[in-house]
Amino acid sequence: DRCRPDSADIEVNLVGPRGFAGLASHRDPARGQPHLDQGAQNLLGEAPRLAGVQRDARRSAGRRSHRDKIEDGVGTAFQNPADGAGNADKPTVDQLNARAALATKLKGRIIFDSNRSGTFGIYSMKPDGGDIKPLFDSEDHDQFPAISPDGKLIAFFRSQKLSRKAIGDIWLMNSDGTNARKLVGEGTFPSFSADGKRIFFQRGRDRMMVCGLDGKNVREILPAQVPGLKGFTVGKPVVSPDGEWAALASDKGGRWHAWVVNLKTGATRRIGRGCEPTWFPDGKSLVWISGGTPDTSIKRFVLDSGKRSPVFDMHEPRALEYFPTITRDGRFILFSLAPASRLSNHEHANYQIYALPLDGGDAVRITFDGYNNRWPKLLSIPDF
Repeated sequence: DRCRPDSADIEVNLVGPRGFAGLASHRDPARGQPHLDQGAQNLLGEAPRLAGVQRDARRSAGRRSHRDKIEDGVGTAFQNPADGAGNADKPTVDQLNARAALATKLKGRIIFDSNRSGTFGIYSMKPDGGDIKPLFDSEDHDQFPAISPDGKLIAFFRSQKLSRKAIGDIWLMNSDGTNARKLVGEGTFPSFSADGKRIFFQRGRDRMMVCGLDGKNVREILPAQVPGLKGFTVGKPVVSPDGEWAALASDKGGRWHAWVVNLKTGATRRIGRGCEPTWFPDGKSLVWISGGTPDTSIKRFVLDSGKRSPVFDMHEPRALEYFPTITRDGRFILFSLAPASRLSNHEHANYQIYALPLDGGDAVRITFDGYNNRWPKLLSIPDF
């Protein structure tokens, strides 16, 4: 879900693009002009036509046929490869140099989901945006990748439909894309425990579950261990490295707010308006997406003190920060940015992947294309 608040819950966000702890301004050094995505404005009227054009292009090119996806009266207007290249931003010399410099510091490969084939699939690329290759891309939608602590496994969500309430399954595969298999049914937004032996996931809109790597011993964590969440949404839950806390998005206290809940005591603490909280490796703090469509920012929350501070906030043309994750060494935040529009959503917007160094410096844009690139994670192992 987008972090769009109810009208009664709108606040004015005056946070600028300065980093926490007095860091220098974090911003894209070359912002470019918005290219989407007239998509955001023309999506409703153009989607059925574009979906039909793409189906014809796929068939004439001999590519595999994806099922037509017309949901809730709105067509899924995916772009074909030629469209994605044609609508791509052209990186400046400064941006190319920034990506090259990033690649010397960010070791490994970035795992993400993208709709570049016509449906969402799980992809891999180098930190400079090169060598993009599919790991798993079926005729269904393969989304929300999560990497095991040892880097050997990737869990993801697979569903036939692309909608907020789509029912699907948790799948597991090796990090090179081999040995993909269904792990457990009726689940979404998987994440690994710190020891890599269990997988937490969301079931329905109001439960967090856990299972083993064999898909067995499935049991409910929330709201069973935190009765205060009963009857409220439990969205995109992630457990702290020590296993004591879970961070999540919920409509408890209004749509949407980020929360942390203690899995031992049942205590609940509201972080702030927004969603998608994710932990620093030491488990002492987290970042979350503050605000809601059409304007968001990334903020930090310190667990012990409750201190909140700004981390990153970019304005036009790309003002929608989402899908944050922190690298295991705690040095970078990976996230995606899309042009701001109240019609933008996670399924159809033009999200591009960025990396933000937490020791200061500007955010570096990694992808430049017409596709939707989301949920970036760093796989810190040698290239495969």
